[in-house]
Amino acid sequence: MLPGIEQILAKDAPENRWLRGLGWVSAASAYAYEGRCDDALRALEQALPAIERGAGWSLAYAVLIGFVIEALWVLERRDHVELLERNLRDKTLAPDFRSTGTDARLSLARLCALTGRFDEAREWFDKARRVLDEQGARPLRAITDFDEAWMEVRRGGAGDRQRALTLLDAARGPFESIGMPGWLRRAEELRQRLVR
Repeated sequence: MLPGIEQILAKDAPENRWLRGLGWVSAASAYAYEGRCDDALRALEQALPAIERGAGWSLAYAVLIGFVIEALWVLERRDHVELLERNLRDKTLAPDFRSTGTDARLSLARLCALTGRFDEAREWFDKARRVLDEQGARPLRAITDFDEAWMEVRRGGAGDRQRALTLLDAARGPFESIGMPGWLRRAEELRQRLVR
């Protein structure tokens, strides 16, 4: 995936600017999952103008901001969280613009967790679950359970270990039935951290 994205990003033609924004956020997310923090943060920096200037109603805005927040979530970083939260709330959440593969409530839950607002994060995880259940968005719904469990694990001794285990069990079924082996492996790894 990354070689194709990197080819798009190398072409600085005006007709590619919209596509380049998507390319930068896709790269940021992919680099984050690969553990390439510096590359992810560089890509994220390149995407910020599109997030600041973009219209929330545009075709891919919810994806743009969602992927950037996802990259920070995976990296456990707080870079630009104020800018991202303001744009997420104003341009995506308030008008409730939605897009496949992302959810503003889940993105806000992640930002709240990253900034230590754990009670607020739990509320947004719950709101995301309700919306994703209504939409029948099973993959993202399972990821929501996984991410809330991950938040509890990241909190260490202050986290709710039993809640994390319950959420991981809830995510495991869909990960298996939908065919999400990478996510299933991540859930198993997180579970092992809890039961040690």
